[in-house]
Amino acid sequence: KALTFDISESGIFILKPTVSANQPVSTLSVNDIIPIHLYLGPEMSVNCQARVVRESQASGRYPAGYGVKFVDLPKSQRRELRRYLTRHSSQLTL
Repeated sequence: KALTFDISESGIFILKPTVSANQPVSTLSVNDIIPIHLYLGPEMSVNCQARVVRESQASGRYPAGYGVKFVDLPKSQRRELRRYLTRHSSQLTL
């Protein structure tokens, strides 16, 4: 389970987990392939694989985390994601 900071039709930015007493911190490396199960409410969910394309340190208002790119998102889900992002763009903007 992870928190996201940014989403587009090509990928997402996953926040780097923080150290907590009851949850171990796992790390990712560039080129790792990870499963994505993204629940966007009753309207849509995204299930695919993604490749870690970069690791970023916190800078200004942007948190530390990982940029991941969807690698096998079906075209139909990509279209639905595009529609979702268009409908919710004002809610998703920082």
